[in-house]
Amino acid sequence: MILAADIGNTTVGIGLIENGQVIMSEKTMTDISEIEINYREKITHMLQSRHIDKIDGAVISSVVPLLTGIIKGVIVSEYGVEPLIVSSETAAGITITADQPEKVGSDRIADACGAVAEYGAPLIIIDMGTATTVSVINRQSEFVGGMIMPGVRTALNSLITNTAQLPQISLSSPPESIIGKNTAESIESGIIYGTASCIDGICQRLSEELGFEPKIIATGGNAGRIIPYCRHEITLDKRLLFKGLNIIYKEYGENKNA
Repeated sequence: MILAADIGNTTVGIGLIENGQVIMSEKTMTDISEIEINYREKITHMLQSRHIDKIDGAVISSVVPLLTGIIKGVIVSEYGVEPLIVSSETAAGITITADQPEKVGSDRIADACGAVAEYGAPLIIIDMGTATTVSVINRQSEFVGGMIMPGVRTALNSLITNTAQLPQISLSSPPESIIGKNTAESIESGIIYGTASCIDGICQRLSEELGFEPKIIATGGNAGRIIPYCRHEITLDKRLLFKGLNIIYKEYGENKNA
C-alpha cells in the first residue's frame, strides 16, 4: 500500500495506491497556518476509516514548500516510512528539456509521467486547478514546455472580488444559451464557454506549431466543469496525477524503505 500526497495551492489530495491501482483519493483544503497535528489527524483518520494502519511507502508532490515538511513529518512519525519527494530528478518515463527543469512544478512532472505511461506520447496535458497549466510532451516523450494561466476559480474569484455589484456564482451548470440573459448567466457563460474556447484555441495553436495533433488529456479539480464544452476531443482523467505518483514511486521509491 502506497500513500500518495499532492500538495496544491488550494487543496491537499491524499490517495492510496495498491498493486498499481488508485483505490481511493480524498482532498482537504490547503492551509499553511495549520499545525502538524491537524494534518496528522486528517491523514490518520482517513486511513483508519478504511482500516489501514500500515503503508509500504509514500510519495509527495508539492507546490507549497511550507507544507512539504509538515506532511512528510506526519508520514515518517505515524507510519515509519520516508516519503519520496517528486522533483525534476525523479521524472519517470520522460525527459525534461524545458529551460530550468528544476523549476518545473512537481505536479506537472507527475501529470506528465502518468500521462505518458497511460496514453503514450505525444501529448498535450491540461491541469485545471488554482492555475491552469498546459504541458507539451513531444514524440520522444520530452517535456518541452507549455503555459500557465489563471485557473477557473481564480479568475472567477478575482472578477467578483474586484467588482462591486456582481453576484456570487457557483458554476454548478452553464446557461442553456451561450448568450447570458442576466448578470449571473453572463458570468457563467463567460467563465465556462470562455475557458472552453480558450482551451480549444490553445490546443489548435499548439497542434499547428507542432505540425501534428497530439492526444489531449485533462485533469484537475475544475476540468470536469469545462472540458465537456470544448470542441476538441479531450480525455478527462481525474486521477492522472496519482497515476503519475505511482509511476514515479515504482521507479525511484520502491527501495527507499527496504
